[in-house]
Amino acid sequence: MEADEHLQRVARHFDRNPVGYADVYLNVSSPSAFYFRRRQSIVMRLLRVLDGGLVLDLGCGPGMYAEPCIAQGLRYYGIDIARLPRPASDTANSNKPSLR
Repeated sequence: MEADEHLQRVARHFDRNPVGYADVYLNVSSPSAFYFRRRQSIVMRLLRVLDGGLVLDLGCGPGMYAEPCIAQGLRYYGIDIARLPRPASDTANSNKPSLR
């Protein structure tokens, strides 16, 4: 399989149900949500040393790290292969230059 074809297949997979993809991580009773929240707390603790720095989230999906990064004073940029809708944090914080 060619690399471009593989990338297109991956993008189609995540484009099918982008909201459901985020819901898996937000559903409190989901085992995936438990591990996501745990991983997110570890990552955010490690990012504290940046003190207003820049975060480039490659493969950001629906931007689950956007709000915590901005709340911590970081400039957040998220890139994903899928055509996901802009995260709620993007709309709510559209006047904040930290979110791209």
